[in-house]
Amino acid sequence: CADLPPASGQGNMSSDQRVLAALASKTRKDMRYFDFVQLAVGPTTKKCFACLGKHSLVFMSQSLNSELNKDGEVAYLSIIKVVEDTESDENFLVILAAPAQWPSDRLMVRSDNRDQLMQHLQCCWQTDYMWRLHKVARFPRARHALTEECLMDPAIEPFRGFAWRKHRGYEFMLPHAFLETANAMQSDRTGQYFNADTGVSVTLEVHDLVTIERLTHIGYEHIRWVAAEYKAKLVNTEGHFYLLRNCTRAKRMNLAGDIAAWYGWEQIIRTRDRVELCMNLRRQYIPPLCDCVQDIAVIVSVPVEYWRQEEAHMVLSAGLIADSCRAAALPSMYLEIVQAKLDGLRFDEEGFDWVSSHVGLKPRWRYEAKVFVRTLLSLFVSDAPSFSTLPKDILLNKKYLVNVSASEEWSEIPVLPGHDVRPLIRNLLESAEGLEDNSQDAEQLQKGRNLWHARLARYFAGAVDGGLLGARFNLERMIEGIGELEENREQVEAALMFLLHMREVDPREPWVEMKLREYMERGGADRWVFNDRVMQQIISCDHLKKIYGRTKNASYFEALANLLRSKAGVHLKAYICRIFMETRVGGAPQGEQDAHIVPVGALIELFDLGNSYLATYACAALVNLSHANEHVKMQLMSQGMAPAAAKNLASKDDDLINYTLTLLVNVTKEAHHRSIIANAGILPLLYDTLTSSYHQCKPSGGEADSLSSAMLANSMKEKILTHLCSIVGHFCKDEEHRDHLVGTFEHIVKCFVYIATHAAHCSDLMGKCLFALKQLCAAKNDVKRYVGPNVLKPLCRNVFMQADSMRKASAEFMSHVMQLLLMLAALSDNCMILDDIGITPLVEALRKAPGAGKLETFEASAQQLTLLVNEAVAKAYAGAGE
Repeated sequence: CADLPPASGQGNMSSDQRVLAALASKTRKDMRYFDFVQLAVGPTTKKCFACLGKHSLVFMSQSLNSELNKDGEVAYLSIIKVVEDTESDENFLVILAAPAQWPSDRLMVRSDNRDQLMQHLQCCWQTDYMWRLHKVARFPRARHALTEECLMDPAIEPFRGFAWRKHRGYEFMLPHAFLETANAMQSDRTGQYFNADTGVSVTLEVHDLVTIERLTHIGYEHIRWVAAEYKAKLVNTEGHFYLLRNCTRAKRMNLAGDIAAWYGWEQIIRTRDRVELCMNLRRQYIPPLCDCVQDIAVIVSVPVEYWRQEEAHMVLSAGLIADSCRAAALPSMYLEIVQAKLDGLRFDEEGFDWVSSHVGLKPRWRYEAKVFVRTLLSLFVSDAPSFSTLPKDILLNKKYLVNVSASEEWSEIPVLPGHDVRPLIRNLLESAEGLEDNSQDAEQLQKGRNLWHARLARYFAGAVDGGLLGARFNLERMIEGIGELEENREQVEAALMFLLHMREVDPREPWVEMKLREYMERGGADRWVFNDRVMQQIISCDHLKKIYGRTKNASYFEALANLLRSKAGVHLKAYICRIFMETRVGGAPQGEQDAHIVPVGALIELFDLGNSYLATYACAALVNLSHANEHVKMQLMSQGMAPAAAKNLASKDDDLINYTLTLLVNVTKEAHHRSIIANAGILPLLYDTLTSSYHQCKPSGGEADSLSSAMLANSMKEKILTHLCSIVGHFCKDEEHRDHLVGTFEHIVKCFVYIATHAAHCSDLMGKCLFALKQLCAAKNDVKRYVGPNVLKPLCRNVFMQADSMRKASAEFMSHVMQLLLMLAALSDNCMILDDIGITPLVEALRKAPGAGKLETFEASAQQLTLLVNEAVAKAYAGAGE
């Protein structure tokens, strides 16, 4: 239970800092690496741990309690040669100059992870040699047959036309045509391969191992965050790119019989010159300690010309390379150390479940967890009516337990007196193993106790939340059942607060039992750390809302805002954002509308400083809260929304850009807001987004038959363009901004003309584009002169006068159509075009559209349009006659 130094974020699976610290305390020597081996000395064979220190190799007993021999360390200087067996992947021989304490000068060692052990041994030997003798020498390493017959398993042959390529401890199948290329640092083992015939390149990247508990601290607890980083790097220098695929992908082969869990994410990105297929893999619960993850990336870069010919083949080939990935060596489990880590509660909830189901080991505290759960369950079964639906023998039959063993107790376990779990909690804290030594520094001892207490609470929370009884009893049922209790409610709420375990960020400060509202109001939730999983259930079950009272939304929203500012993880913050996304806005009472202002500051901070995923969720929440609420819009402007929006528009994340533009649509309806946004430098960013995306408006016909067709029909790009049209239309209400847009951005009108003539008929995009064109044409005859010939003929003949197309026209769409036609008809040249098309048939066709009947101003607009065209035509004929 002792809180040893934190595990390194990088390193080898047998370089776990906590285990090395424990080994150092036993051997009284600094340790660098350890491995579980089988050691043969003369006729004696033993299983033990080979521990590499600064100056010697030490063999520790399997129980880690003592060295194999008294003074049984092997000084590196006494090693005169190390011979690797060519007939196996595991055996090697250590030859000693002066065996002394050993019965033989030859130590035969068998290791499942020989290559890595040899690398570390070589490094330690050479370092010690230079330190002692002040000279450089090569490690005495040789290869020879040591066994009479080949002990290596038959190799798995690659597919025809493929070969195995090895990179940083992993093997991949690559076609023979791919040859390894040098980089700026080294000539071989680069992980970069190139096919000179096709121009296709493959890059293999294997990241360093990271402990699972460290993933949250570095922001990579989900593989999608790693994939997002790769995407950002791949498109960093690209002005235009298309994200053709971005989704999870299951690894389809396990060619090494690997016990570890594998997760995958697939991205296909098309740039101007190449297509990048990026397959991200995550190997989790890696043997021998099951507490590490390793991220791997396979990047296939294809020239555009070759992609057009072999699109499907390249997608399948990239998938095959990723699927064939396997670990070159699979070490045996260090069951003793894994059990020690379990007993120290060093895994998270998913980790405990995985080790239990795959390795068959459980923490020593499972009995205490069953006492805890059984005490709570018996209380609910007797007092809460909703628990009457549970099986009547749930407290008697152990078949309901998850991952139950034959010898496991359940019905025999006692229920704590008074259904009060607090004495159990106190006893476990006071009896923390490894934290009784009074010789330790008092502050470090207290810190260790506090962190042990937190791990214990997390383990018990996982046990309550389905870890023991599955869906029959979990946090959701427990929290919802609190309202049904009368006599024992205090005990259950105390247990819930222990599971939540809200404590100071400083680990030297102990956990103090308080009511949840007291925690939230003592300096804000940002000063606390807690169990995200429990907090999310408290929020989702409306328990937190009930604490504040259903009519006190401002206090409740303030508590949620504090949680957004806390050290909570990504999933909890995203869930809180979803609450604000789903909050009722339209028609809400004035008090509720005022409460919507409270979380704005916290959401803007997340919008500005969070990763792209959280920034997207925060922006979506702000979109909902700002809808038809001027007070929220004013708060947005005053708290720096505009600079944050500018930063996110410059990102290359379509989801984030889409919601940022949606938010800008809400706030650009007011003139003073438009000035603030323009001063933040957003107009050039809008233009850049428009010019890079305008040709991805959805085509009016045809079906997609390949990934590349996503460049023409992309629903996300269609939404982005729709919002762009609205924002430009809003800015054009101000003459200053309209002149700036038309005068500074030379292609802006052409882009909108293209969208208007290529977008899906009567779609929202086409309607908003017509609105933007109408706004750009205001008081600009040169713009009207360009738009008229290029828009009127194709739209009138192919859309407005086609009954099938106009069936989808809404009243809003018809309003935009009539306003644009009236604006263009202010120029006589455009009136002549309308006359050539036929103004009377055009008006009649528009009148038959379903949306026209719902538009109150349609008839007046139609009459005005007809009058303008007829007057212009009459005037033109009169002038010609004269």
